[in-house]
Amino acid sequence: MASKKAKSGHPLDSKTIDTHNKSDYRHWCKELGCTDRELAAAVRAVGGSGAAVREYVESHH
Repeated sequence: MASKKAKSGHPLDSKTIDTHNKSDYRHWCKELGCTDRELAAAVRAVGGSGAAVREYVESHH
């Protein structure tokens, strides 16, 4: 069964960002084209949802 994709259709958007996992954190920074501080601010603002963080970062770049 195929997993559900978030509104944007990107497969990572349905994932939760693990802020305690350095590898995961670096991956998301690279994926979103943001710094670690920008990612941290996005997670604080909207929570750990990949889709919400992507939307936040894109709207603040």
